[in-house]
Amino acid sequence: MMKKIILLISLFICTFSNPIFSTHIIGTAINYRSVGGNDYIFTLSLYRDCSGISAPQGVTLCFYSQSAGTNFTSSLPLVQQSNLSLNCGLLSSTCNGGQVLGIEKHVYSDTVTLPMNVSDWMISWFECCRNNAISNLVNPGSQSMFTVSYLNNSITPFNNSVLYTDEPVLIIGQNQTHVINHALHDPDGDSLHVELMPALSSTSSSCGMQSIDSLAYLPGFLYTQPIPSAPAMTLDPQTGEITVSPTTLGSYVVRYRVYEYRNGVLIASSDHDFQIIVVNTNNQVPDMSGINSTSNYTLIACAGDTLNFTLQSSDPDLADSTSIEAHSLATLPYTVTSSGPAQNEAVAVQIITDSSSISSFAHLLFVRTRDNACPINAVRTRMYKIYVNQCITNDVWPGDANSDLVANMYDILPIGIAYGATGPMRTGASISWVAQASVPWGQTLASSIDYKHVDCDGNGVIDSLDYIAVSTNYGSTHARIGDQTPITAVNGHDLAVSFSNSLAAPGQYMTASFDLSNVSGSVNDVYGIAFTLNFDASLVQNGLLNFNQSNSWLLSSSDMFRNIASSSGQYEIGLVRTNQQNVSGTGSILDFNFIVEPSINSIVANNFYISNIRLIDNVGNEFPVNALGGVLTVDPQASVEDVLGLKWSITPNPAKDRLSIHFVESIGENSGFEINDLQGRLVFKNTLDIHTLKKEIDISSFEKGVYIIRIQTQKGLSTKTFVKL
Repeated sequence: MMKKIILLISLFICTFSNPIFSTHIIGTAINYRSVGGNDYIFTLSLYRDCSGISAPQGVTLCFYSQSAGTNFTSSLPLVQQSNLSLNCGLLSSTCNGGQVLGIEKHVYSDTVTLPMNVSDWMISWFECCRNNAISNLVNPGSQSMFTVSYLNNSITPFNNSVLYTDEPVLIIGQNQTHVINHALHDPDGDSLHVELMPALSSTSSSCGMQSIDSLAYLPGFLYTQPIPSAPAMTLDPQTGEITVSPTTLGSYVVRYRVYEYRNGVLIASSDHDFQIIVVNTNNQVPDMSGINSTSNYTLIACAGDTLNFTLQSSDPDLADSTSIEAHSLATLPYTVTSSGPAQNEAVAVQIITDSSSISSFAHLLFVRTRDNACPINAVRTRMYKIYVNQCITNDVWPGDANSDLVANMYDILPIGIAYGATGPMRTGASISWVAQASVPWGQTLASSIDYKHVDCDGNGVIDSLDYIAVSTNYGSTHARIGDQTPITAVNGHDLAVSFSNSLAAPGQYMTASFDLSNVSGSVNDVYGIAFTLNFDASLVQNGLLNFNQSNSWLLSSSDMFRNIASSSGQYEIGLVRTNQQNVSGTGSILDFNFIVEPSINSIVANNFYISNIRLIDNVGNEFPVNALGGVLTVDPQASVEDVLGLKWSITPNPAKDRLSIHFVESIGENSGFEINDLQGRLVFKNTLDIHTLKKEIDISSFEKGVYIIRIQTQKGLSTKTFVKL
């Protein structure tokens, strides 16, 4: 590993200590902020490669209006300098005397008074020259850097320009997909539209009627496709988010313009000109989860809600650690609290809303994560959209059947409770995740929630079709997250995972069950249950479980069972009756089976643990449940026969007309076998006598294909496969 790191560091230093970086500027942007009247604070952000010449101590902006025939200049002093290098802690960047590529940001700012109100102020900055390392422009070393913003202060006084609330990512890896988001924000709430534009140059350094030229691109490049990428680079016209998978090393100029519209009228625009440097690195990009570790990056809230949720950083390179480096939410009060030191940092986010938060536009939360790889870190900024509506409490959100503000597996329970009930149809009903007005039914759950919420599809009948809205909107929220907590208790019912055998061999077919019981005996008068199963998916072939409700004491064949694989190694499960009658019992409420991962080569324990249990009766009252789970030990030294103490074989294999099962010794009482095809369909079943040592089967009528034989004895279940010719 050390040799690998040293090699990567050497390659990186060799790549970026090249003297062709003779100049320094690799990005610029101009923005402004109104401070009253015609006074504005103008700011130029300049990004420089630290291996080039030093940044200036001051810059001069040009202000020009063609309609007024006037121009003037204003000097801005250097007010801030920061190091944006992505080097790891083991090495120094060129900003600190090292050799790894370093980047600095220099900010120049001052107050400027505009002498008049006109519609076409052009604020620009000029510098010669761009660097020769640019890979997509013709003769880049002889072309100047020209950046510009426009302001109309005649019809929109006191306007503020768009802000870039996250620093640009200027170094990315070859042959990886990168999502680059500069976290655009308009302080005035103006509508934004982003377009890619040609890089600009100017042949005149004087302020006034300047000659502005669009630069020529080398063959194979367009300003709309400035980086070689497969698939092609894309830009989100609303957010400016760039998605690119670069295929070729190099340094590429990208320029986009952000237009500001107010009430449909264009009032301003500003440009962002920057270079993206593609390097050779095998470091993969870290990422941030969606809301509460889901893949959902959107929240819908009602004014007055306080939103609480968690975000988790991660990295596909398992040896790397990730940290949450920066975050911004410019339009709502919020706090971010770290979970503390960990390999992959998580944070708890709280956002407070009120009536002033109501908007048809999304409030944007940006969160940036960074890994610790050497020689260069990778970063990723994720964008979360928060919509705040003026909700009416009685509105229905299709899929939130229990009105707990989220569509999830718990919503199967009220559907079962109210199954078959009828009431008024919802006018203009759909299953889209929007608030929909509805007439109360006058029937309520134990939680006082009206049945109109349970009628998710709004057709006036509560039945299994309402679950379609739950599954369609699964994970969507419209207010607080996680307000309701399942009841647990030291004394009460137990939900455990039981295996056919607690010891398994790699490749073994396993059966298991969810057993609902009580220390005093029967579980009395229950109607439905929802819970989450968690396990190590890498120890299960393909990470897949197959479920079977036929042996359940809780359900009949006409009742409702649903499962959703919400993530790898996690299933959210719901079971509920539909006849409004409670039931009592003990033992298995649901069976499942799987194949142990065949490639396991060391003794491991797979903990199947249960969480988020909610057990109810037929009116919705909840019972305390202890989550016991279960542990399966896998031993690669044990064969399936060793595990079960059962030795048997099948001949011939493949077989055409007849198949024989051979047993080395007596198999015991109450034994039998069945044959299933790969779709799980039963094609043959029979019992086995205690003295059976050989069993012949006529398979001539079987279709050609692969079949599974399952031998069930008092010792457990053993499985083999054969091929029918």
